[in-house]
Amino acid sequence: MASPGELVKVIALAVDMPEAAVTNIDRQLAIAGLRSKSGRGVSAARVTPRDAASLLTAILAGGPAKEAATSVRRYQETRALLGATELAPYEGLGVTELQTLPAAHSFIDALAALIEASGPHGARRSDGSLPSMLEVSALSPGTLGEIRIAGCADGRVRNVRYLRPDPWIMAKGEPPDDRAIAEWEAQCLKARTKGDLQQFRRISETTIRHVAELLGT
Repeated sequence: MASPGELVKVIALAVDMPEAAVTNIDRQLAIAGLRSKSGRGVSAARVTPRDAASLLTAILAGGPAKEAATSVRRYQETRALLGATELAPYEGLGVTELQTLPAAHSFIDALAALIEASGPHGARRSDGSLPSMLEVSALSPGTLGEIRIAGCADGRVRNVRYLRPDPWIMAKGEPPDDRAIAEWEAQCLKARTKGDLQQFRRISETTIRHVAELLGT
């Protein structure tokens, strides 16, 4: 396991950001209780895959460091957008960490599972390999995450979208119709500002595996 400072260094190098900028984001998460806090000596905190997922999510969400905790909390509220007949978006993938996620898991839960699965002790597929391509992206500004996985055991490509659930839709107790989904997405796509510029920030299996190797999961 690694220290918070070691995690910051690896992520800053992987995403080509100044280490000071990543440190500021990490500090905001620690203050908000969204990252394991350091003790002293042998009791110093060791970061977890979820700590790494939260830090990566804050970076992907963009915005100033002071908004990092708010961004992470928004993405903690997201849920996978599933089709009417789809109950488990990672079923058949062959990666235990993803297949055992609860139905109500969030974007951050899924990213943490990806990191855990990519480490040396992750529950690999039966042939010892992982999917060949991973892409994790998030909208900035807004609240919309996507995880894309190719090279799966069943030959399918997974493209799982995560949005904040609208209470009205969730209360219906049935799959939402197209209009309800459109309204839901529109709410999730709303920018923090009145500007018209939005972008998707993306990381790949390269960053995920560097982080997983550091954590030794």
